[in-house]
Amino acid sequence: MRTDPEAVNRLGRNMSSSSSSASIRVLIVENPDRVAAPDSGAGDTLEEMVKSVASDAGFEPVVCRTIFRAEELLTGSEVDVALIDLAAISACDPSILTRVLQKREAAPVLIVGGDECLKRAIDYIDMGAQDFLLKGTFDSGDLERSIRHAIYRER
Repeated sequence: MRTDPEAVNRLGRNMSSSSSSASIRVLIVENPDRVAAPDSGAGDTLEEMVKSVASDAGFEPVVCRTIFRAEELLTGSEVDVALIDLAAISACDPSILTRVLQKREAAPVLIVGGDECLKRAIDYIDMGAQDFLLKGTFDSGDLERSIRHAIYRER
């Protein structure tokens, strides 16, 4: 049975609007010093992309600059979903990501990486990540949809 993406989008919007003041807390793990240059084709930072849709989507960005702080936030119930830029965590080191995925409580994790991490994308999914997004191939709308799908699948 296939899931209709528009139905999931509507569900996500209804989930965020049904609890009036409740917003979806999106943990963004991104190192601004390691974000690609604008001419690299990578586009905006994750933080900028989430903030651009935050008010309409009901997202509350929670920005984190280190994977160690992210581990703390994922261990509790302080965030609803996490976006982890692999550039922020030692260039695709699977041991760090494995530790993070094991420590998370109920928050789904989406991994964002460049071409150098593409070969490991299935490994990340097998370890528990909800999705792997290739840098430079998605926009704010795609990111919003991926976040909503991850939350829906994790329920």
